[in-house]
Amino acid sequence: MSAGGQHRRPLGAREIAAAGLIAALALLVRLAWIPVARHEFDGHEGEYLGVFLGSWSGAWSTRVVPLLGLLSRALGQLSQAPWLLVALAVLASLVGILCLCGLLRRLAGDPAALICGLALVLYGNQAFWSTSAYHVIHPQALLWLALYLATRGSLPAWLLSGLAFGLAVGMRPELAACLLPALLLARGRPWRHRLAWLGAAVLSAAPALLLLLRSGSHPQGLASHAGAALRQNLLLLDFLAPFDDLPLLLLCAALVGLAARRRPRLSALLLGLVLLTWLPAAALADFGFRHALTAGSSLCALAAVGIAEAWRLAGSRPGWPGRAWRLAAGLAALALLLGLAADTAQLASSYYAPAAPLTAALRAHNPRPIQGADPLLDGCQNVSEEPPIPGQLEPPQLELEPGFTGCVLWEEEYQHRRWSSRGVHDRGLRMHRLYRLQPLGMRRWPEDPGRPERQVWRLLGRR
Repeated sequence: MSAGGQHRRPLGAREIAAAGLIAALALLVRLAWIPVARHEFDGHEGEYLGVFLGSWSGAWSTRVVPLLGLLSRALGQLSQAPWLLVALAVLASLVGILCLCGLLRRLAGDPAALICGLALVLYGNQAFWSTSAYHVIHPQALLWLALYLATRGSLPAWLLSGLAFGLAVGMRPELAACLLPALLLARGRPWRHRLAWLGAAVLSAAPALLLLLRSGSHPQGLASHAGAALRQNLLLLDFLAPFDDLPLLLLCAALVGLAARRRPRLSALLLGLVLLTWLPAAALADFGFRHALTAGSSLCALAAVGIAEAWRLAGSRPGWPGRAWRLAAGLAALALLLGLAADTAQLASSYYAPAAPLTAALRAHNPRPIQGADPLLDGCQNVSEEPPIPGQLEPPQLELEPGFTGCVLWEEEYQHRRWSSRGVHDRGLRMHRLYRLQPLGMRRWPEDPGRPERQVWRLLGRR
């Protein structure tokens, strides 16, 4: 290991084979275990399909960002097969996984890189967005590429790192918060490297951000109630699943503590990414799994570093202390991977799941039919669907106090219970976690039998 704690041993046959194995397993999870044949170009992802097919006439916005939109349009000139957009997302996912593994290999060694790779292969949130044309996995991959290149010593690598970072910010502006932890990698570097990195980042991000600002087409309400949204979302750890499970969360905390003690620089980088992506995202009204992807991936990496350091401690301690550390490392790795796999299995079962079983599950709460005017709903106000409907309450506005007596309703359909790129699954999860809900019955539309039934919930107050 060289100065600065970096492993500079070149890639050999064993390392290349390990990278190939991780890539192959990632493909199996994303294309076989998760039933990608069910994939739909849903919600804003459908807009990217329109850009790809040449039928979209909207303006650039945070829904359809110019960098990925222009790339989608260019791909559409080569072929009109929509699977190309999914293939691009899968490729970006593999690049991101291998770059984060490469970052850990250089700063913590081969064992940490291998465990991290296996964890990311099984991380359900990462696996889901790996098959989405929406701009989630693409900027994530660029971020990990940027950080990996920043561990290289040459000036060209630092220029490319800055370029990749700027492109990531151009697709998802909130990733600009990652600048501060990224600067930890600049420690000890010549000033010309730092200035070259910053210049390349600004030059690559500026055109995309200017196009976004000039378009004037942005969804309303996402940041308009930031204070209320932050209070609601800050501790909503469900979006870090499976790290929201208490035993796995405690295990992860212990591993993070060990990693911080043994690899302080790397741990500061990864913990910075967790905090500085979680806080601004939690202030968004539509906070969800996609916003927590960087934080969750960083936790996978931190846990991997902690496990690798426990194994390394086992090798330096003779007798029973060494065996105890080795057992602890093995059990921790097993618990981490099984927890991730269980979460992914649940995700795979609801990935673009059909409407009938999910509607039946909703009906089981209260099958009472509601159609047309209903005395039970008189004087009640609906929580708006998202995007917001003018005149209706938005979820972050619901600062319900214990003495709240107003009648507020929320209607849940099957879309709220399946994983899709529309993100309404995230909204349904928020409502169930934040409020006490009373099922009133299933709303039906006899005049429109194709319209999905909805369970009508009355909000009884905050949890």
